[in-house]
Amino acid sequence: MISGKHSSFTTNFRCFSIVWLIQLAIISGKPKDLDSFLLAIIDEISSLEKHGLIIKKFNGKQIKAKVHMVMTSGDIPQVTQFCHHTGHMSNKGCRICEVEGVSPPHGKGKYYQDRNVTLRTINDFVRDKTATSIKEANIFAKLPTFSRLCFYGLDEMHLIGHKINKLVYKLVREGVRAIEYIDFLLYVVPTLLVSLFTRQTTQKALLALVKGCSICLQWNLNENLIVEIENNFNIWHQFLDSEITKKNLSVRVFSPINHYIIYINLITRKIDNLRVYSTRSMEQTIDRYSKLIKNFDELQTDPQYTMNTIQIAARALIGSPVYSLEINKRKRSKFSRGNQYIKFHVIYQNKTHWFIVSVVFYYSHNISHHDENSRQFLMLVSVMNDHSAAYYDNYIPVVTLEATSIYQRLVVISLNDIQNQVGLVQTTMDSKKYKVVAPYYIFNEDIKSTAEKLSHIKL
Repeated sequence: MISGKHSSFTTNFRCFSIVWLIQLAIISGKPKDLDSFLLAIIDEISSLEKHGLIIKKFNGKQIKAKVHMVMTSGDIPQVTQFCHHTGHMSNKGCRICEVEGVSPPHGKGKYYQDRNVTLRTINDFVRDKTATSIKEANIFAKLPTFSRLCFYGLDEMHLIGHKINKLVYKLVREGVRAIEYIDFLLYVVPTLLVSLFTRQTTQKALLALVKGCSICLQWNLNENLIVEIENNFNIWHQFLDSEITKKNLSVRVFSPINHYIIYINLITRKIDNLRVYSTRSMEQTIDRYSKLIKNFDELQTDPQYTMNTIQIAARALIGSPVYSLEINKRKRSKFSRGNQYIKFHVIYQNKTHWFIVSVVFYYSHNISHHDENSRQFLMLVSVMNDHSAAYYDNYIPVVTLEATSIYQRLVVISLNDIQNQVGLVQTTMDSKKYKVVAPYYIFNEDIKSTAEKLSHIKL
């Protein structure tokens, strides 16, 4: 539960907790090509859809599951970028239907009063259709779960909390959050503002808008409530139509936001309630990371916190073996031991594979100096070029080591991923080929079939 507050009024909102969120990335600014940024995420999801995911619990049990992306959402400008729509200023400025925008007699902009229009088909999103204001095929369309126009949802916080309320009454106050606008619409408008209008039709229309939005924000909806949402928004829009005809209002009142609310019932039936996939949870992360950034700036002035985030080490002691690193070996001119080589496992396509790596350095990372439990012990490693098995025995690992190569595949792994400390024995037939041995350990798995490839490491 979190508290949303407008002035001295406080109410509790049921929102998603930070602990259940997975933040994929934070970028410093708007990417030049959003698709190139999303491509790695889409490819990863496609792999998880096809091959599944294995979760290993601390008690040794395994949970197998497949991951599917069922939708993506955000405010209207962001979703416009997702689906390559030309935007609400174009002739067909709605990403859901093919409504034709109209311009007012005096002024600029596009407005959308017509509500009986054709919905977009899946062909609008899977190929370039500039005639319908979709500039290019959607990258999400390659997913089997892509459900055309409903895939992008409608975000209740921005749609209702930040836009519709401004249409009703513009708050002249900086720094008001979308959640506070929702409070204004649901509680201030019906109790304080509606009574100020003398015409009963105006009061009825405003109350219908408030009621429709209020039902939209509920967690549990059935078909009767969805129909009630539709009826209330119809009352609101019919009132606006009437006022435009009487010249009391301009067509500007039918902004893109006012147009999009007619599709709340459609999206709710196809996906789920707006609250289920709201971006309120993402809004919480903005405040969280803003505080972290500010705290980091403050800590820069205090020398005792300067090196608290990352600490580099030359050796790692795990149990009895001491793990060293390649740089330390070269520096000390010790060639008799090779304890910088380790074997670790990764899971690819529901199968465990092995890698041999050389440790560049070890380091500990702590995202918060206030919480020592958040410290992670990691290492930067250089992956061997090729992994295979001896031609005469599938249980003897063989790797290719090119000491003079200027190309390295560097990855970061956890110390918990270490399986064995290993040594390399150079073969007589090829100076670049090395057989892998481990102290007091026999490789009893089929090394040949579980040898990993460099191409499976995502950069």
